[in-house]
Amino acid sequence: MKTLPPDASLFLYTDGLNETMNARQEAYGNERMLRLLAGLPRRYPEALIALTARAVAAHTGGATPSDDLVMLCLHFRGNATPRETAC
Repeated sequence: MKTLPPDASLFLYTDGLNETMNARQEAYGNERMLRLLAGLPRRYPEALIALTARAVAAHTGGATPSDDLVMLCLHFRGNATPRETAC
């Protein structure tokens, strides 16, 4: 069993994300998605999801995706006390 180290994020998504096509019938793709995720702030799941959604929308030119785009991001802060985790 693997565990997340403190300050790690877990990003889950459906295949609609990396299979989203643009007008030239090019998929967003795994490599493009991984490059994007590598450069985004992992400490802020809401920002990571919003920026990813914007990047995919830019790829499609604003067209409606043909599949679902579901994303879930969890950030593990470690063994923090409730006071440390308050927003």
